[in-house]
Amino acid sequence: MSRRLARRGWFPGAALMATATAACLLLPGPAQAQGVMDRSPNLSGGWVGEPGAVHFNLLHRFWVVNSGDDDKLVNSPTMLVAAPLPARTLVGARYASNSLVASGRFNEWELFGRWGILEDDTAPLALSFGGGYNGAAGSFDAEVAGALPLGGVRLLGTLRGFSDARGSGEAGWAAGGGALVQLRDHVAVAGDLGASWVDGDRSRTVWGAALQLRIPTTPHTVSIQATNSRTGTLQGASTPDRTTWGFEFTVPVTFARYSARFRSAPEADEQEPARSRDGVVEVTMSQDLRFVPDTVEVQVGDTVIWTNTSQEVHTVTAHPDRVRDPEQIALPEGAAPFDSGNMFQDDVFRHVFTVPGTYAYVCVPHDLAGMVGVVVVREGG
Repeated sequence: MSRRLARRGWFPGAALMATATAACLLLPGPAQAQGVMDRSPNLSGGWVGEPGAVHFNLLHRFWVVNSGDDDKLVNSPTMLVAAPLPARTLVGARYASNSLVASGRFNEWELFGRWGILEDDTAPLALSFGGGYNGAAGSFDAEVAGALPLGGVRLLGTLRGFSDARGSGEAGWAAGGGALVQLRDHVAVAGDLGASWVDGDRSRTVWGAALQLRIPTTPHTVSIQATNSRTGTLQGASTPDRTTWGFEFTVPVTFARYSARFRSAPEADEQEPARSRDGVVEVTMSQDLRFVPDTVEVQVGDTVIWTNTSQEVHTVTAHPDRVRDPEQIALPEGAAPFDSGNMFQDDVFRHVFTVPGTYAYVCVPHDLAGMVGVVVVREGG
């Protein structure tokens, strides 16, 4: 059975997808996926993933062909599953149908890895090196990808090489550049233009353009695009054909959202309770599903201010009737319950504590992930 699957191109991709999922389970910490907000349709920008998530992307492109008296809508999906490993390394697999990469081979799979040489927060240039094996072309492929952030503009570039370009038995290569322009927090436009030499000495132009969107309050992104490439592999993104229209949807599966065992331990200074200054304590609600700090000490009459600094929807809930498990909530005798309701990015909630004692509260959407907090209120003096 495994030999039949391997001949059809399923076995290597399925094996790597399972390996990537298992590896991700060993890596704590939630992720904020890059998605489509830092790249263009045919360029990766050198992204190497974030710890604690399996990344699933669906790229779906469409075109119309004449079929007798009616036009026929044809599609080509590319499915990606990838997970980050230590040392800024990403491993994954792509599977695509209706591919152009090799003559007579309609299904295409690619096993790939990518290593981040430079990081955005330590260097002005993001740079990565990647390689993979394309099962349809029987080719070992390589890529150097880079990105240069300049304010609201991100410049992109790539250089790719193929040991067997399009299954022709000859080597080939491709180069390209592009840009992404951030219009608003959740909206960007992107485009790329490149040339590929995959048919001997003949150069062919590859292009792409897209409207990139981040879905508010979620880690998902979506791209609405037009391009003349068909699949999302290294060779597929370098192989031009007719104009196709489509979309890409990114789904990072972050295990810390569902269980605290996948969440990284807080830093040592976050474990110490924060004490009020001038009658106020500030707590942030983070992207990695924490109240920071998660324990504060105040005096009667002091105010705690919670600010949601993430793209996730959070709550500050100390109301036993509004949580999944009422035993998670603690209120001193005589203290009224409180609930912020849904808080979106940059929303602020304030509560004045007038009854001494210990309060335990939760974030309703993320209580299973261990997003809980404590306020200890002491008598003044």
